[in-house]
Amino acid sequence: MLTPFDQDKKIDWSAFSSLTEYYLQNNVAGIFAVCGSSEMFELSWDERLKLVKKIIEIVNEKCPIIVSGIYGASLDRQSTMIKQVYNLGACAVILLVNQLADENEPDDVWKRNTEFLLSKTKDIPLGLYECPTPYHRLMSPKLLKWTADTDRFVWMKETSENIEILQSKIHDVTSTTLQIYNADSRIQLQALKSGVNGYCGIATNFYPDLLVWLNRNYLSEPTLSAELQQFFNDTHPIINNKYLNSAKYYAKLSNIPIELICRGNNHSLTLQEMEQLIELKNQHQFWQKKLNLKSRRD
Repeated sequence: MLTPFDQDKKIDWSAFSSLTEYYLQNNVAGIFAVCGSSEMFELSWDERLKLVKKIIEIVNEKCPIIVSGIYGASLDRQSTMIKQVYNLGACAVILLVNQLADENEPDDVWKRNTEFLLSKTKDIPLGLYECPTPYHRLMSPKLLKWTADTDRFVWMKETSENIEILQSKIHDVTSTTLQIYNADSRIQLQALKSGVNGYCGIATNFYPDLLVWLNRNYLSEPTLSAELQQFFNDTHPIINNKYLNSAKYYAKLSNIPIELICRGNNHSLTLQEMEQLIELKNQHQFWQKKLNLKSRRD
């Protein structure tokens, strides 16, 4: 989920409400709040908690809300963060994989730190996010299997962008309660055929309804699904360019009252880039008609 900011770079709560309603109108299966797209590292701890409270209030149990819950603090402080977020009503608290060990530390250190958090957080449902910032730590299938076997982890955002690595992870946790969500829209159809549980990535901030359709219909509509997957592949360079600014501009095209303001970067879109996003919106609307989907807020 994005975080809207006003001209003073304060959270724009009106836009936040509109954006949340937009996700719900497009039938997403859940919302990952206070995440990378939310500019979580640019938010204070108080702002993060306010975001959690607000989205839980707006969603009102219409779909599950999961929330990132640890940020560069001591393990004792991280365990406190997890409890605070969960007590606000999150369905699961997501651990950033790169916050449980330094970049040069081995998996044994990661496991030891994870075991400590598990011991301090009782039965709170947890998840994993292979966040690329501040460094990209990918979990091996072996480490993921160890994690899943604790019976504490229910969700994972997998960010290798490699179908073979993703398939290995899916295979190794098949008999566990851990659900894996792919972050790369370019391999989503392959991922679904391989047993992934869904999609969680930046494309959700451009065409959530098309992703929902693919996840629900890839078995019954193989030809259309393949064509839609090609659309995702062709348009990936556009949505990936100057993200998050591109996502906020696209939200404006969907009549969400959001400013093109981010805390984490100073990108500005050129006229050509805006025109590309307008054309993407036109193609999106073409696909909505082709799949008999209602256009939301357009």
